[in-house]
Amino acid sequence: MGDDDNGSVEPVPPISFVGRRWFVVYTLARCEERAQLGLQAKGFETFLPTLIREVRHARRVAIAKRPLFPRYLFCRFDMARQEWFWPIKSTNGVAALLKHQDIPARVPDGAIAHWQDAQARGDFDLTRPAALPFAPGDIVRVISSAFSGYNAQVLRVMPAAKRVQALLDCFGRETVINLPWGDVERAP
Repeated sequence: MGDDDNGSVEPVPPISFVGRRWFVVYTLARCEERAQLGLQAKGFETFLPTLIREVRHARRVAIAKRPLFPRYLFCRFDMARQEWFWPIKSTNGVAALLKHQDIPARVPDGAIAHWQDAQARGDFDLTRPAALPFAPGDIVRVISSAFSGYNAQVLRVMPAAKRVQALLDCFGRETVINLPWGDVERAP
């Protein structure tokens, strides 16, 4: 145990923290992956839940992978048996361990397992066709808007905006419309 330049002292873990437990690491802005790689290189088990979605920039659409909890990741270690204070604190990209009364904030194993299962199932992948309510080619009925009651064919599904682009045959001509998911339903 020792003091750093700011006078902080390595905390003494409570007896309930014995064994490998999950803790919250607070990272520098946009440095979650850098911190994760640094912690893994030092032998720590980490988990960074990520959200996969479509992003638009300068009229281009790209698939982006972003942290589910920006600036946070989870690290698993045994406070009583493993050197952790300085190795974590000195990792590139790490701002601090989240603490409560000078003791690192512990996350229940069940919460981490739930997020890991959800990520493995693809629940955080908003680009997956199975996660979307409609697919290109589906026929939908407009239930709310000026085109209520008309059927349209889905051209494109935009998960990030929760909208569909559909081709509507109205007044003898085809028109492309963009509607929120809630304004359409599958046609019978």
